[in-house]
Amino acid sequence: MLHCFVARYHCLLLAFVFFAFDGFSSSSDYTGKVAAVPISIQRYIDDPGSVDHAIRLNSTLTCNFSCTNGESPAGAEVRLECLEPPYTVFEQIVPESGMVLFNGVEQAGYLLEATKPGFDAFSLDIVIYTDTLVNIIMQEKRYKPLNLMVDSMTLTASWEAPRDVLIHENFEGNDFPPEGWQSLTQNIPGWYASDSGSIPGFTIPPHSTYAVVTNADDNGNGCCDYLILPGLDLRNRPDYQLSFSGYYTGAFEQTATIEISIDQGASWNVVYSVSPAPFSWNQITVDLSGYCGNGGSVNALLAFHAGDSGGDGSGWAIDDVSVRSGIIPVLGYGVHLDGLLLDYTPETTYSMSHLLNYGQYYNAGVSALYSSGYSDPDTNTFISRFLFPARNLEGDMPVYTDYVHLWWDRPEYQIDTTYVIPGLIGYNIYRDNILLAFVEQPLTEFFDLSLAPGIYSYLVKAVYDLGFYGFPGQTDESAATDPIVIDFQWCFQLPFTEYFNTGLFETNSWNVDGNWRIAGQAGSPAPSAEFYYNPAITDYSSALTSFCINGIHTDGNILLDF
Repeated sequence: MLHCFVARYHCLLLAFVFFAFDGFSSSSDYTGKVAAVPISIQRYIDDPGSVDHAIRLNSTLTCNFSCTNGESPAGAEVRLECLEPPYTVFEQIVPESGMVLFNGVEQAGYLLEATKPGFDAFSLDIVIYTDTLVNIIMQEKRYKPLNLMVDSMTLTASWEAPRDVLIHENFEGNDFPPEGWQSLTQNIPGWYASDSGSIPGFTIPPHSTYAVVTNADDNGNGCCDYLILPGLDLRNRPDYQLSFSGYYTGAFEQTATIEISIDQGASWNVVYSVSPAPFSWNQITVDLSGYCGNGGSVNALLAFHAGDSGGDGSGWAIDDVSVRSGIIPVLGYGVHLDGLLLDYTPETTYSMSHLLNYGQYYNAGVSALYSSGYSDPDTNTFISRFLFPARNLEGDMPVYTDYVHLWWDRPEYQIDTTYVIPGLIGYNIYRDNILLAFVEQPLTEFFDLSLAPGIYSYLVKAVYDLGFYGFPGQTDESAATDPIVIDFQWCFQLPFTEYFNTGLFETNSWNVDGNWRIAGQAGSPAPSAEFYYNPAITDYSSALTSFCINGIHTDGNILLDF
């Protein structure tokens, strides 16, 4: 039937044989992608009977590699596995040119795979009948942003730039060691989880559940207590770090080291020795870059190794263990709301205040944008408490007064300034974060009277009747304005010195009562302030009072010397 088909439909066969696969990537569809390949089919036209033999001839598979981010594809590993007997496997390393040739490829079905650190694995099922070209575009890995949070009052979303997080363990689970971890010891109990692991000679400050090993209360061999993390592929990024919180005193010859094995635990190398810090938990970061990136470790083991140096030992407690890369560069971020892409931003914050309704729940998401597309989103479900805030708070203290004048602008929907915001009933005024007064709208100013000298911080929050938002009988505040600070400094500043050498109390604003006067001939040296006997008075109390003196910015004791 094949021979008859070829003989009768030369043109159709011609269109079918001239093909190659083009433009594939790890996320592309293999079906229907064809392009011309320079091979001769004249033999099929001249001798249709030769087809059975011809299609079994060895062919060449050409793979052209590139990367979405423009990086060189050199170093990628490519594997071609025949899915039919004799199950031949071809393997090559991609050169700088990006071109890989597989010669002697027989007609069959194959699995074509390629891997490169920092890029998604490529996989393609392919049937090879003749010389074939496949263009492989390696897709940059897409790490998602971290720790998305949404402030329910301002509706400002914030997040951290992506990192490749390999391990994050806080030991709060029910199992110890955690899944994939190992605890090795020549003593009992070795490492265990506790929130109260203190023993005589090793008192651990309060903390959440942690991993701990203690040796001081037994006579066992504490040389070799290993807590080993799951195997880590450190090739994808060049800058992985181990970080953890730890408590370690070093008492009684206790040692604490971070060690790495790249031979499945047959040998260990010390990458960090912990220094004693007997008073508190400490955050420690260990650089692993020597084992990372291209040519890095595929299945590295990290271990917390506690030893007693042949002595009694004390112990070591650790918590919040993570292994993660440095910050990964991105092209920007896509902001999502309830599963829909909302906007793009190059920043790590985004305001959604003009979009959401008070009292409703929403699901926010943020994806990182790479040369290969958007990552999966980090998400956060929140309830909107947003109410339009007062704007542009300003204030001053007029000269020679003891009051502060505050003024501000009423809330405004900045996308449509003609929109009348419903439910506004007034403003709460705060001084030093303590509620001071309520100002009923439409007033947008306030006077804070009879102030003593000092430094004051003010802010204003708009107050709303929530009946307009579906919550009758309730009120709520908006987010605060930016604070303003009033520095009330009309007093004398320390140090203050008075010599009375002008002959007038009024020079430095002294308040005089009774028989006080300035004596020009008395003093050390003269002049001086003197309480004089004349005119005679009885049953008296007479004060010489200075103007106010401000000691707010003075550290230590204030001394009066006269």
